[in-house]
Amino acid sequence: MKRIVITGAMGSGKSTLLAELRRRGFAVVPEPARIVLAAQRATGGHGVPERSPQRFCELMLERMMSDYDEHPSAFYDRGIPDLVGYAHLFGLEPPRVDDHRYDGRVFVLPAWREIYATDDERKMTFEMAEAFGEDVRRIYEGLGYEIVAVPKDSPAARARFIMVNVRG
Repeated sequence: MKRIVITGAMGSGKSTLLAELRRRGFAVVPEPARIVLAAQRATGGHGVPERSPQRFCELMLERMMSDYDEHPSAFYDRGIPDLVGYAHLFGLEPPRVDDHRYDGRVFVLPAWREIYATDDERKMTFEMAEAFGEDVRRIYEGLGYEIVAVPKDSPAARARFIMVNVRG
């Protein structure tokens, strides 16, 4: 297995799908956004979107590059190119992301209104989450990745779909 990215709309079931893949014995790299947010909020740091979106993106990039170096064979909950989507969301200059390549096939989960939920970290509307997912898909396409749309289904069925579609 290589570095395989699972991305898409916020609140589309990525974390649940990755938990299923982990349960099946695969290495999984968690999404850095929630990790960065928790660390920054615990210490009163400025690296949160409402205080400094630029710092938030910088911290995520640091975390993602470290994860990339540490995990040459894993499923990733978002890849470094997702940071371009975050930069667009916050009106920032996007970082350069093409020097850390993942497997050529990226699995994209579509927005799914029936499972979308807001919480303390996810405050955007469903429509904003959906637009973010479409932006991220276009970013990966623009970087030459093959997009594989993951169907809306149970976590187990989604995990089976990904396993069938992962290149040896």
